[in-house]
Amino acid sequence: MPAELSSLRNFHVASDAARRAEVVTGTTRPAADFEWQLLAPGSFSARHAEWDAFNDALWNTPLLSASFVGAALDHFGDGSERLAVARDVDGVVAMTVLTKGERLALKAFQASQLPLCPWMQRPGRSLDTLGRALLACTPPWKRVLSLSPLDPAKLPRIQDNGLIHTSRYIDTGRIELPGDLATFESGLSAKFRANLMRRHRAASATFGDVTLEVETRPERMQACIDQYAHLEGAGWKADAGTAVRAGEAQFDFYVDMLTRLAQKEQALVFLLRFGARVAAMQLAVARDSRLYFLKTTYDEGLGAHGPGVLLKWKLFEAVLTGQLPFRRCDLYGRVNDSNRNWVTTGRSLYHANIYRGPSTAALHLISRAFRSGSVAPADDAAMSLTDSGADRTADPTGDQPIPQDAYALSAKLPLFHCAEWFDLLVRTALPAGERPTFINATTSAPRMGLVVPLVKCGQGRFRSLTNFYSPTYAPICDTAAGMAAAQALAAFAADPHNGVDILELLPLGENQEFERETTSALRAAGFQTDRFFCFANWYLEVGGRSFAEFFAGLPSVIRKNAPRYRRRLEEKGMRIEIVRAATQRLDEAVASFEHIYLNSWRAKSEPFPAFIGELCRMGASRGWLRLGLLFLDGTPVAAQIWLVKNGVASIFKLAYLEAFAKLSVGTVLTAEMMRLVIDEDKVSVVDYLSGDDAYKRDWMSHRRERYGLIAFNLRRPRGWYGAAMHYCGGLAKDLRGRLRGAWRKAAPTRA
Repeated sequence: MPAELSSLRNFHVASDAARRAEVVTGTTRPAADFEWQLLAPGSFSARHAEWDAFNDALWNTPLLSASFVGAALDHFGDGSERLAVARDVDGVVAMTVLTKGERLALKAFQASQLPLCPWMQRPGRSLDTLGRALLACTPPWKRVLSLSPLDPAKLPRIQDNGLIHTSRYIDTGRIELPGDLATFESGLSAKFRANLMRRHRAASATFGDVTLEVETRPERMQACIDQYAHLEGAGWKADAGTAVRAGEAQFDFYVDMLTRLAQKEQALVFLLRFGARVAAMQLAVARDSRLYFLKTTYDEGLGAHGPGVLLKWKLFEAVLTGQLPFRRCDLYGRVNDSNRNWVTTGRSLYHANIYRGPSTAALHLISRAFRSGSVAPADDAAMSLTDSGADRTADPTGDQPIPQDAYALSAKLPLFHCAEWFDLLVRTALPAGERPTFINATTSAPRMGLVVPLVKCGQGRFRSLTNFYSPTYAPICDTAAGMAAAQALAAFAADPHNGVDILELLPLGENQEFERETTSALRAAGFQTDRFFCFANWYLEVGGRSFAEFFAGLPSVIRKNAPRYRRRLEEKGMRIEIVRAATQRLDEAVASFEHIYLNSWRAKSEPFPAFIGELCRMGASRGWLRLGLLFLDGTPVAAQIWLVKNGVASIFKLAYLEAFAKLSVGTVLTAEMMRLVIDEDKVSVVDYLSGDDAYKRDWMSHRRERYGLIAFNLRRPRGWYGAAMHYCGGLAKDLRGRLRGAWRKAAPTRA
């Protein structure tokens, strides 16, 4: 073991229990039972102990420690920042650091080097209640409190209500490390692993041993940042003016902050060497078993060897071989191509505006929509989009068949993005009055076809061709054509002849280029856009494991109970049947599923009765269907519809008879279906599609979130009206409540 790493074996790991022993929890109480106190400018340094005590008991993160926040204030603040503390009879309720902000806005202190907003609040308290109470302590012209960025893992994002508006800040991620290196490696794609090994061999052959060093000594932080500045100053960031440079505030901040935290054994600098040459560096802080990545740089002269990726690999290798005491790594920066392969769980940091009253919220949101939506003349926007390489055709007024080209494009696409799926929705699950529209386009270089399926669902309103059956949405095209699809869609929406007032796309799938380019193109065409949460999605990365290996890693309650449940059911005459082919037996199996579903805990009929049968027939005809039935004494008591395409098993619908719930028939059937798709179909992913249910978390390994995109045409009256209703939907409800309350108070009482 390298000496530099062996010294880290006893790296300080504080006790979670000890740190949280004094945490004060509470239930939501009326706003009147706490009081904000705004302390004098510069008071933060005198309250380090109180700030740290609250952070340690609450979120226990070094990113919000007094050492981290204090260093940021010392080097990026102007001395006017004020500490604000809310207290009740039990002690501290909330703490934050405020800046002057703009004329009408109050802001929490923010610097680009500070990954989290310095706002902390006790569980059970409402963010908008605390924020409005804080605004009430400031001059009346301060109408909005702005907080950014906030982490939903620490402070869950709440629904907009007319007094608070939240928006996505950045997409970030977390890396959960398993107990051993082999399991971790199996979760990486074969191509990625092969590239890692190839780069490692090439670097070793050219420069000598590839080694990782870890520096934690306080007196060495200055030298480490000197080395970091030398590396970063020789790369592209120097030209962009964002590199760490000696003598500048950013340089002094990192030296100061890392030195302070190193004195508490919470700062680390990782150096990757190719022979004697420093190839890459990673700045990080840590507490307990969690590591937080801050900044990374590398020698761009060695870029062909991927030094940044190799640094992460050597770091994770050190963790998983017991040389470093970490179990989780948090990014807090953007998820990008350099770290996407490592990330196991993603989430979106968010921004929150809290308003003094609903009228302020309405005026602010409408004015912001107007400013961001009016960028280019409509005709110019449409022309630039049309001339970007995609020829398009669409008829929004007539019922179109799906273009035949779409079926040829669908062979390699995910099931829910292929032509057969959209055709099924059109035939069986389209509400009366909704009419499909297909934007059929062709890119020029390289020449690729694409189809964007939409539905016209009202006067001036268009939506992606989706409904509650749809787990994701994307155009029918290769991932590489995402930009062209976005441009064709925006050009269609911007064309005044198509009469698009409002466009809604949901839930968006993995084609991030399509979402990003669609947002950009629609804004350029005069639309105001907003991204909104749809649902959580749990899925399993199989990683080449067998079912037995997968099952061994499940929670103990499933490992112990599922075999016992199965033995008990077998004693009662259990039989499991998997229907795949389009035979007469398929119709009987579908009828059994529908009977079970109607008599299950869901106890409701399908809103589109023909959909399930046609879905099963379509899936069976193409070899995608896995319809599982569990029988007891010849009676079907549980049923599941799974669909397998291109290495992905999608768990579409589950049901069991309520009378057999105590026998865990659903758990036993799920285990058998898992065995089937992992051992026989050899899938790489199993997807639960939608929902944050606890049982899905038990079977799956990863969680992600699905979002939708809504766009309002600010050059059309209905678009303006739709934007006002979207952003200020709570305003009318709030005003009605106020008027109703005032009326009750004014009404005379009767004897």
